[in-house]
Amino acid sequence: MKWFRTLHSLAYQWLGCTHTDIIQRQDFKDFYNECGVDISKSIKVDDVAVGEEDSGLSLIDLYRVKNTSLEHEFQKHGHVVGGLQRLQRIDKLYRMFKKEKRSERLHRLNHRI
Repeated sequence: MKWFRTLHSLAYQWLGCTHTDIIQRQDFKDFYNECGVDISKSIKVDDVAVGEEDSGLSLIDLYRVKNTSLEHEFQKHGHVVGGLQRLQRIDKLYRMFKKEKRSERLHRLNHRI
């Protein structure tokens, strides 16, 4: 089965992703410690939800996947706890956090080479 790949691994390869581009379990803990928001509740691992979904966090993933806006998905799906401003704040914090983590990993990788 030399050429067998999952869809996830094909997408990972075609997008040119490296392990520094993927958020890892420890990152969820770090994000919670730094920002006070448990985003691990919005993810699914092997089609099994990790914890109960925090109201609205899936909208952040949805707008990115659909290439729409957070505002559009919020209006379409109705009320969520904390409202749109809360989701915008979490989205901004998460993007900054992810950028910082990627930078840290690249820095560590460069020092190993």
